[in-house]
Amino acid sequence: MDKTGTITYGKPQVAGSYPATFADEDLSVIYSAEQLSSHPFAQAVVRKFQSKKPAKVYFTSFTEHPGRGIEVVYEENHYWLVSVKQAISMQVNFPALVAQQIERYQAEGYSIVCYVKNQVVEGVIAFADMPRESAARMVEQLIEAGVDVHLVSGDNENAVKRIAGQIGVMQYKANMFPEEKLAYVRELQQKGLKVAMVGDGINDAPALAVADVGIAIGTGTDIAIATAPITLLKGDLRKVVLVRRIAEKTIRVIRQNFFWAFVYNLVGIAFAAGLFYSLTGTLLNPMIAGAAMAFSSVSVVLNSLRLKKVV
Repeated sequence: MDKTGTITYGKPQVAGSYPATFADEDLSVIYSAEQLSSHPFAQAVVRKFQSKKPAKVYFTSFTEHPGRGIEVVYEENHYWLVSVKQAISMQVNFPALVAQQIERYQAEGYSIVCYVKNQVVEGVIAFADMPRESAARMVEQLIEAGVDVHLVSGDNENAVKRIAGQIGVMQYKANMFPEEKLAYVRELQQKGLKVAMVGDGINDAPALAVADVGIAIGTGTDIAIATAPITLLKGDLRKVVLVRRIAEKTIRVIRQNFFWAFVYNLVGIAFAAGLFYSLTGTLLNPMIAGAAMAFSSVSVVLNSLRLKKVV
């Protein structure tokens, strides 16, 4: 399962920033860039800074890298709003004070976005998000049913650990790019496990596509919804448990129907062919045979209608 927007509400709040007040041009770049993104962190930044009414700037180019961040060019300067892991992979310069602040935020379990200008981290923004009320109960019910629950996220280790602890998940992976989530799903499948992936974002789409069952959150992105065969319209995670229950019950009913139809038709065809004539001295009347065939179909339908009680 993904974390941000899936396990959590996907409406994080800006918990702090360094510097506490950005310069006007930096604030304008950050605000204008985040307005172009649909990521929950971007929306949180827009909500936080809109009261300051920063000047809108127009970029020479804008690129959103799913699971990594935003890249823009403005007045021949390159800017990035990215995760700490992505910033490290870009080999940017972390000034000592910025690095110290990142450590503080990570120790407190905050999610972090780095503001990078021309290969130097000029500032960081910290975010706090809360798990959905239904998350802990969903995890508890899945574990009781014998399901292994894994939390996978592109967020930092402490932020993921904090949410995992709150909802009772013991197995979690942090700092994961979209392709790493995909690889993790395949790794589990190679162990012979059946994997259901629950996600909401563009960065979850690859994993949703390769999982045995993909479940998208209805409040998430269109790409995630289009990729997953199942969508939870209201974002209630308890429906994940219901989906599993419906699937198990459906398979059970299908097997019952196959068994009943096979045995019923095997006996019926034998009677119709006269195989029991030597024992009973009677043949099956065609009208009775037709009625019996109709009853076979009716019984299968009635048995299938029991699935309505599961929903």
